[in-house]
Amino acid sequence: MKKLYTLGIALSMVAFGTQSMAQVKVQSIGGPSITQTAVIKPSAKKMTPSTPKDDLTVYFSEDFSNGFDGQGENGPWTTGEDQGNLWFQTFPVGETNGYSTTEAVLDGNHPEYQDKLPLFFGSRDVVSSPTRSNGVMMFDIDRWNSLSTVETPLSYDPQNPELSRTDNMAHGTLISPSFDLTGVDNALLTFYQRIRLCCGPAYTADVELSVDGGNTWIMYDVFNPYGEGNDDIDIQVSLNISDVLQDATDLSDCKVRFNWNGIETSTYYWSLDDVQIVELPANDLIAGKTYTNNWSSMLPVDNIFEEEGYSGAEYYSAFEYYNQPEYYTRPYNFGMDVVNGGAETQTDVILTVTGNAPSGATHTWTSTPVEIESGVETTLWINNAMLTDFESGEIEIGQYTFNFEVSQAQVDSRPEDNVGTTRQSTISDESDNIGAIMRNDANNYAGAYTTRGQDIIWNTSYVFPELADGFEPKFITHVEVVFLNSPGFAATIPGEVVYFNVRKNHPYDGLDEAVFGNDPLFYEDEDLEHVISEAELWTSGAFIWTAFELPNPVAIEPGVIYNAEMRIPAAGSGIAFLPVTSPQEDISSIFYDYAEGTWYYTGTNAMPLRFRTGSGPNAIDKITVESGLTLVQNYPNPFTDMTKIQYILDKSNKVSFEVRDITGKLVYAKDLGNVPANAPQTFELQRGNLAPGMYTYTIATPEFQVSRKLTVQ
Repeated sequence: MKKLYTLGIALSMVAFGTQSMAQVKVQSIGGPSITQTAVIKPSAKKMTPSTPKDDLTVYFSEDFSNGFDGQGENGPWTTGEDQGNLWFQTFPVGETNGYSTTEAVLDGNHPEYQDKLPLFFGSRDVVSSPTRSNGVMMFDIDRWNSLSTVETPLSYDPQNPELSRTDNMAHGTLISPSFDLTGVDNALLTFYQRIRLCCGPAYTADVELSVDGGNTWIMYDVFNPYGEGNDDIDIQVSLNISDVLQDATDLSDCKVRFNWNGIETSTYYWSLDDVQIVELPANDLIAGKTYTNNWSSMLPVDNIFEEEGYSGAEYYSAFEYYNQPEYYTRPYNFGMDVVNGGAETQTDVILTVTGNAPSGATHTWTSTPVEIESGVETTLWINNAMLTDFESGEIEIGQYTFNFEVSQAQVDSRPEDNVGTTRQSTISDESDNIGAIMRNDANNYAGAYTTRGQDIIWNTSYVFPELADGFEPKFITHVEVVFLNSPGFAATIPGEVVYFNVRKNHPYDGLDEAVFGNDPLFYEDEDLEHVISEAELWTSGAFIWTAFELPNPVAIEPGVIYNAEMRIPAAGSGIAFLPVTSPQEDISSIFYDYAEGTWYYTGTNAMPLRFRTGSGPNAIDKITVESGLTLVQNYPNPFTDMTKIQYILDKSNKVSFEVRDITGKLVYAKDLGNVPANAPQTFELQRGNLAPGMYTYTIATPEFQVSRKLTVQ
């Protein structure tokens, strides 16, 4: 049975629980934490901020310029629950009275904080709201659960988490004064928030609306729709509350409540500003997440390896690859989540994607028009978009960007929120002499497995499409990785040895095999080992990639899963750590836990392991291309018991295999039958009766033959 390694994305070595992966039917187990370091700033999922137009009526507004006393004649805000007193007013980082990671909260009204310092706020700022300079509200669990103080500014130590933090639960609410919405049938509740929360079996951050003075509350989840555990989210939220207002008999005593409820453990922070109740616009489309493929949203993930009709290769072949070789570029499926946030049905709704090529050339694709009723969310798709759709008709080398925008027949009341997040895809070639890049995750840092630095195999999966016309056969020549080095946190140690490999097929397909090495899991062959150097360590900024040249090029077969893989041997403590990245596609990486003897998914996280591909300029002596046949040097060579020989035909033909000794005498022959064109083949030669020495092996067809040398030990 396959297993999901449920990620307690947390701040210590304690297994805090699971990160939701509802698409996958698996057996869950407790796992180590993914820990965030303050040294490297994580990516934030941002949405384009929008503000109500001047012609929209504002029924209630609070900018927190007067803190708890409230704006204008609103009346005071209050707090509730056991940790409600953790709410306080603060200002942007660096401004007068701004949030500080080195000073205590000393206004005298929040004794729970004492003189504690936050551990993981890092270089972040408070919420990016329009009026943040006059004050925002903050709920700082990062600081409250910290043991660091002004006198003792302890840094996080994953080996001794008890020395730097606690794992208390926190439940605190921020409650507005009453306001009157009598006569209002349609309205939006909007506010700006910067939020990051984790971990435990359950944790929530909600905004709640009451129309009866606080006796009952209607809850709206304001974290999970915008991110996942450990994400740093800085956005404006707009909630349609019309249905609640229309069902109410009395709207004279309404309230809003912000509710943080961390069950068992609580981590991180929440800052809020610019809370408003405004008139619901008649016409308002709101752009959500954007995609360039996102196969996981189109195919039920739980069917990938178990149900008929789907396969792991089918899943990985449609991934949203961020880097692709020019000869393996595939069609794009552009998508955007869209919500009708207006009161009326929107007609002729279309998604427009504008592509920008490296040369500056542009091309526009549009989706089929649809109608979206009020309050409905849908995803608009543009399928089979090609980079050759640009005017030149040719694929360019470099970064393509794709801009997303939704529009409708009606005049949108807030067109600024019709623009989605720009996405990118980079096309590479072999001009750097170490091959083109194949990579499926974005260049962003999302954390680290602080307890996974030894006794493990990290593995990231890829599928190559059909080779583009006009290109010679291509090979995987390198596996590349990023070694994270954060002292006292996840420090890779120079001088330690790791091992690289390529795994063909997926462990959950049941047919996986390590291409190199004498053992499919416990390989420690000398030609697979790599000694980590000081220059390879990465701490911040653009990733530093370490390229490992494989002992032999691997002929690429389209539609087959190839896994870029690195083994970290048992060492007593962590010796090599990888940063965690966040791709759009789920289950891009897996790992093998030697202690458990099992493969596990890493859920929505990916490990930065990628391939370099090419024609073999770095390994020209290992590839022979003649007369319509490509022959690769056998591996291993020399060999003792068995060696593998790869070859590719330009056209279908009958094939025979021969081995001759140094005198030219035929010592072995085998008919390999009819072999299809452009399909890499691997022939396993057993030593049999071959005596130690040098031989010549030949792949032959009725029309031509190609030979190379091998050695038997």
